[in-house]
Amino acid sequence: MKLLFSLLSAVLCISNITAQQKLIAIKGAATDAIATTLNDAIAIAQPGDKIYLPGGNFEYTGSLEKPVHIIGIGFQNGLHVDGNTIINGDFILNSEGSNSIFEGFYLSGYFRCGTQVTANNIVIKKCNFNGIAGSGNFDFSWTNCQITNCVARENLRFNFSPYWAGGYLNNSVISNSFIYTVFGLQNSIIKNCIVGSNFSINSCINLTLKNCIFSYYSGSGVGGTVTTSSANLTFNNNVFYSGNSSTLGDGVLSNLSPLYYNSSATEVFVNAADFTFNPTFDFQLLPTFEGNNSGDDGTDIGIYGGQYPWKNGSLPISPNIEQNSSFLDVQNEQFKLRVKVVPQTN
Repeated sequence: MKLLFSLLSAVLCISNITAQQKLIAIKGAATDAIATTLNDAIAIAQPGDKIYLPGGNFEYTGSLEKPVHIIGIGFQNGLHVDGNTIINGDFILNSEGSNSIFEGFYLSGYFRCGTQVTANNIVIKKCNFNGIAGSGNFDFSWTNCQITNCVARENLRFNFSPYWAGGYLNNSVISNSFIYTVFGLQNSIIKNCIVGSNFSINSCINLTLKNCIFSYYSGSGVGGTVTTSSANLTFNNNVFYSGNSSTLGDGVLSNLSPLYYNSSATEVFVNAADFTFNPTFDFQLLPTFEGNNSGDDGTDIGIYGGQYPWKNGSLPISPNIEQNSSFLDVQNEQFKLRVKVVPQTN
């Protein structure tokens, strides 16, 4: 951690002096480096290296062909002296990019697999992104992946029968996140999520959804959830809108221990007008709501329960620089470094 702080401090010093450039730190097992663009940083990085993005806007125009750990300063603004980290456009992975970790940034587009790609052991955490999709030929797959403490603004589209019949997510976990629609999950788990309106499950097999909170919706299926071309779906310990149908939909095996609310999110959360991610909302459960300690593991239903509770502020693991009043003392030819750094433990 001391070496990391030294590297980030050096980058901060140089950035303050140059002012025009946002410098990217690459932390390697043997050597460290600095780059000025994300493309250059990934080109310089060796497999397994960590790439630390500062606040600001970045683009990646290639396709990832090596395992790296890309860490921003967070996708929410106002918590770090440099704002938040934004990567514009889509982020494309090839098979060689397996075992990569993405953490702490806002992606304006989608995480995409390249043509006929199998991406294994991908971890996405504390990110805000459009969703997941294919690119070009839709014969692709994601296996043994984790999506945790994220906001998926649109679709997690691993498959869209019949058009994307080759894509799937296998043996993976989506947890403690905001999600909307999923396509093509197999042998996977969705747990402790807040599920937005018009949620649908399409072309999924052997999928378990547990300890989740579902928005109200006038559709059919479990709690208004639309299930299409799916099989062996299991719902456990979820919260639904009582006005929705409780009829088991297409491919649903069971709906165990459901709970219900009567009208809106205000009955469920401490301070939330709806089920859409908003940094000003408080999605902790009201003390009077029966979802407290009602998950299948004895913790709360929703994003604050389970193994990876939602982290307020969604800050990544890298040290958070809350204040920076550093300056160049021209008269004494010294750079005065004055920063307030708060370590992050998870």
